[in-house]
Amino acid sequence: MTLIFDAKRAAIRLRDAARHLLGRIRYDFRSSGEVFAVSSLRRAVIYRADGKIGDAICFLPFFRELKRFSPGCEILILSNPGTAEIYRSAPFIDRVIILPKKPRDRETDETARQIGKCDLYVHLFEQLKSRHLRLIRRLHPKWAATLDRSLRCDSLGLSRFTIPQEG
Repeated sequence: MTLIFDAKRAAIRLRDAARHLLGRIRYDFRSSGEVFAVSSLRRAVIYRADGKIGDAICFLPFFRELKRFSPGCEILILSNPGTAEIYRSAPFIDRVIILPKKPRDRETDETARQIGKCDLYVHLFEQLKSRHLRLIRRLHPKWAATLDRSLRCDSLGLSRFTIPQEG
């Protein structure tokens, strides 16, 4: 029984690695290389569709400070239905778009169309899935901030400051 379980787990890991690689090939892109300037932000998109209520409350000070440092910036949150009202009640968040936790390509494309251009995209996952990369590719932000060390489009490299480095 454990042999079957181990084989199944290995097959799932192999499938996930192949999906990860294909997502990188299809959607990752080299960032603009521009130096980040918070004062020049016009639109920031923060992905929180995966978050829970506690996460939403903990992130509110970050959004407030982003608005303080860049008052002309439109802050847009991609949220799930369970946390959307928390974000909508914050006066420093300009727009909340509901996005399913696992959006299909059509939903991703429609969300990107609704958003239009953005300067900053923030997504706090250590390993982004293809569906996340597709959205980033469609938005094509000047700056992207993720926890995924392997992304070329991640121009801010938050993982250097938050995730212990191997080696």
